[in-house]
This record gives sequence, structure tokens and C-alpha cells, in this order.
Amino acid sequence: MLERAEIIVAVEVPAPPAGARSLFLKHRVRNTWDFALSEVAVSVTPGAGRWDGVRIALGGVAPFPYRATAAEAVLVGQAPTESRVREAAEAAVDRARPLTQNGYKIDLTKALVSRALMALVAGLA
Repeated sequence: MLERAEIIVAVEVPAPPAGARSLFLKHRVRNTWDFALSEVAVSVTPGAGRWDGVRIALGGVAPFPYRATAAEAVLVGQAPTESRVREAAEAAVDRARPLTQNGYKIDLTKALVSRALMALVAGLA
């Protein structure tokens, strides 16, 4: 916590693990810098036929961006299969709380999570 008159002068971001890959997907209505209806950031670290590390963050489906730790748990230590990706996409939205008129964002976000993970699987092959 900062005290009065204190400022942050540096932020250190650790280097990703060797072999890590990441992807960010943003779905919006127009191809401009429009407000995102949903967004997904995924980072994976491959192991021998499995994912050793997975981080998934979601935006647009709750009042604040959050990590989809339930989806990460589905994938870590497992082989990157299509059925596992679908299971992770379902788990990713377990904490999603869209506004009343935005229920469609749940399915949209699941599709983005699946698309991001499958793209990373394809890139790791």
C-alpha cells in the first residue's frame, strides 16, 4: 500500500518460462478501437506432451478482469486435447457475472477461450 505522496517508480515483470507462448483475443463489434465485448489472454508453457503452466485471464464478463483459475486447473499437467480445451472453456466462465442484458457474453467468451487455446496447441505442434 502506498503512503501519501509516494509514487510507483518501477514495475518488474519476470521473464516468461522458456518455451512459453501467449495469445490475446478481443471481440468487438467494429474493427476499430471499440470497447471489447469480451477478451481473453492465455499463456501456456508446454511440457512433454502436456501443459506445465497455464494462465487464463478474462475481461468483459464481470465487473473487473479476472483469472480463470478453474480453467487453468483443468489444463495444468494434462495433454492438450480438444475435449480438455472444451472443458476448460466451460470452467473459465464459472465466475462470469455479465450484466442482465449481456448473458450472450458467456458463450462468446467460451468460444474465445477455446479458440485461443486451440491456436496455441496448433502452434506448439
